[in-house]
Amino acid sequence: MPPARTLVDHASTPLPAVTVAADALRVGRGLLRFDWTVEGPLEALLLPDPCEPRAADDLWRHTCLEAFVRPAGARAYVELNLSPSRAFAVYRFRAYRERDDAAGRPSAPTRIEARREGARLVLSARLDVAAVLGDPEAASGPLDVGLSAVVETADGRVAYFALRHPEGKPDFHHDDAFALRLEA
Repeated sequence: MPPARTLVDHASTPLPAVTVAADALRVGRGLLRFDWTVEGPLEALLLPDPCEPRAADDLWRHTCLEAFVRPAGARAYVELNLSPSRAFAVYRFRAYRERDDAAGRPSAPTRIEARREGARLVLSARLDVAAVLGDPEAASGPLDVGLSAVVETADGRVAYFALRHPEGKPDFHHDDAFALRLEA
């Protein structure tokens, strides 16, 4: 099933030839499934070659599909970065851009699939949010989710897509970006 929510590109980084759609669904207690589709001239995008899933940092500097999840109304949240190569990063934050590395690196997504279908790049992942948050109770309640994407072109331009952008520069960590509520 293709993602149902169209992400909008930030006004300062338009990329009209590309569309990005994404969605997040509950698929079990504390388990979420994320889906993204990038459509357009894929040959004009800078896309890494596929690899086995592996942890990597700085994925957001290039084409990267992202999700931000927090218990509704909470300050603490989780960031998931996925490269089309299937490299990933999962980070925990205590509050806005305050990374929480004290508990070590959070657990990896349970499954990552990436494939090209003509002019479409399709990426799906499952994440045990309860394990990453370290709080199964919070993960089983309502969740606020931000879905976003960084798309890099072969000529070096970078566009930022999100369900909703805050005023000013692109900022996926901002409260306004948590635009999707998943009920319990």
